[in-house]
Amino acid sequence: MISTIVPAKPLWPDKKSCRLPCVEPLPLVNPEDPWYKRVFSLIGRTEFMITQDYFTHLPVVEAWCFIPGNFVYDFASVPRPFTMFFQPSGPWGYPAGPHDFGYRFGGLLLSPGPDQPYEFFALSQYELDLIFLHAAHKANNLPRLNQAGYKALRVLGRFSYNPRPLAGVDWSTPVRK
Repeated sequence: MISTIVPAKPLWPDKKSCRLPCVEPLPLVNPEDPWYKRVFSLIGRTEFMITQDYFTHLPVVEAWCFIPGNFVYDFASVPRPFTMFFQPSGPWGYPAGPHDFGYRFGGLLLSPGPDQPYEFFALSQYELDLIFLHAAHKANNLPRLNQAGYKALRVLGRFSYNPRPLAGVDWSTPVRK
């Protein structure tokens, strides 16, 4: 199991900003899929791949979080028909990266400083949801919307919380949530 990772230096090590990762949208439809999967993919979620290593400060745990490049996630899991009302990369775009990474692996890669080694810390679904809520409060000034998103996570998150081991992941290819 991976216990310590020493990534390259972050782009902005001195700022504790709420910036979004550099992402690239993935194709909506796979032409090799059967027709019914192609039709249902049109109402699913748009996925994005992080193109560079992503570093962000999480104030609730007073630590820096690292997400390796090639991690694939969908920002705030907004189904495609509703994106005209609520953009997935909108107010919850910043906290969604660490949250989705935590849901995928059951924890986060954290460090007390941006240029120190990152260690994997196992976190429960409840702890990851709280980190999401506090990061959302830091990223925007929408407390009621954040509370609604947090409550939706608590109710619906159990269907997507499926942690898998971080060890042995090939980061040279896209790693889906």
